[in-house]
Amino acid sequence: MSDPDQNETLTSAIRGTDATADDGWDAAQQDWEASDRDIRQAPADDATATGADPAELSSPLDEVPAEDLPGTSALPESQGADPAMIDLGPDGEGDLTPGDDMR
Repeated sequence: MSDPDQNETLTSAIRGTDATADDGWDAAQQDWEASDRDIRQAPADDATATGADPAELSSPLDEVPAEDLPGTSALPESQGADPAMIDLGPDGEGDLTPGDDMR
């Protein structure tokens, strides 16, 4: 029986007392490093640079209609008046009526 450390014709990536394979022998490791190198050298795509899902499909429903934007309609608590002009009263309750008393 021959000593595996002395045999130079081994076809295995692990030789003798080695605990791990030499990276030069592992084709999968070389592929991994090549793809990792390509990722680091490639410019970032705008969709992924913002954190957006690159597989996300755009939809016309993504656009908010102008009439649904805040400030285009009277707010319910203002009852049609300018919200900046509403008198909040001494308790800061706004337009509450006596029937709305929460005490």
